[in-house]
Amino acid sequence: MTGSFLLLATTIGSALLIGFIPALLVRLRPALAQGLGVSEAAVDRLKTGYLLSLIPLMLAAGSAVDRWGAKEILFAGNLLAALGIAALGMKPSFHSLIWVVLVLGVAASCLTCAGLTLMPLAFWGKPQEGMVWERAASLNLGFIAIGLGALVVPDLCNLFFKRFGFRQCLLLVAFLCLLPATFTVFTGSAEFPEHGRSASPSAILTEPTLWLAGLVMFFYYPLEGSLPSWVKGYLANLGHDETQISWWNAAFWAVFLAARLGAGLYLDPRYEAWVIFFLVLASAITLGNLAGAYGRNSAPQLLLVGALLGSILPTFLGVLLRQFTETQGTALGFMFSLGTISTLIVQPLLARVGRGHSVQVIIRVPLALALVVAVPCLILALVRSA
Repeated sequence: MTGSFLLLATTIGSALLIGFIPALLVRLRPALAQGLGVSEAAVDRLKTGYLLSLIPLMLAAGSAVDRWGAKEILFAGNLLAALGIAALGMKPSFHSLIWVVLVLGVAASCLTCAGLTLMPLAFWGKPQEGMVWERAASLNLGFIAIGLGALVVPDLCNLFFKRFGFRQCLLLVAFLCLLPATFTVFTGSAEFPEHGRSASPSAILTEPTLWLAGLVMFFYYPLEGSLPSWVKGYLANLGHDETQISWWNAAFWAVFLAARLGAGLYLDPRYEAWVIFFLVLASAITLGNLAGAYGRNSAPQLLLVGALLGSILPTFLGVLLRQFTETQGTALGFMFSLGTISTLIVQPLLARVGRGHSVQVIIRVPLALALVVAVPCLILALVRSA
């Protein structure tokens, strides 16, 4: 194995975990409740505790990446993920589960802040002299693995739960978490990006660009986070049966991930910020058409929404990493901390607004978010072009 291959394997394995850990408390909610012997409402409380823990932990993990480097933080994240998932498999008491969820929060924070800084090196490598880093393109490729970790791995776990049992399945997943940790150990330090020891992570908090990017993240994160709920609800209200809903939903997420693949292969670094703006604007227009031209033939337009939204978040984070090259970890930690706050505040408010209304009214919620996000995206593109 070459060092670059080990780095790629480490990054992909860690990216799968970044997607899987939050999905563990959401998509595996019924299986977790049954396996742990608690109610689904108790699992919801654990999820809320997990999200609350991410707010300070993301900030701390990002700062740690800038101070000590991605290798050490990534290794710690994989190790803690294995420990937390194995502890879940041992069916601890509810009070002990709180500590387990905290361990998973630390793991997710370390994996996110360290893993995302590794993606440009892992996928496209260090550019030749005179060339620019393919940061946004690399993050799009890395986010395919994150998406698979959130969409596919939970379904595989459900199958393993039924076949092998709750404890055996989680212990197997915990063991697999040790593979990227092992790859990290055997990857030379020279393969990892240099971190700015002399940089002051807190200094970027005075940067106006960071707060502008934070505004984008605050309103876009709940938009993407609400996709699983309203996409299925929209298909159901179109009159599709369960089988058709499953196929259309699978097609939506396949197109969503395919958009990331296309951006990872063909995105031009010179136009990243403008690409974000036009994708957000086009998605708002498409959502408006879905709300207005409502009917069974609207399902194909839903796939267009997936194609437009798929690459926005990784491209946006790539622009962020390009702006803050010396404090990438801190910038990522700040963004995901804000994103978590919006998940806890904005997303429940949006769900309450849409409750009891027709699907045509509900779909105006992501439409409104897309329009709000478009404004700071335009300003960010103009700032980047100046």
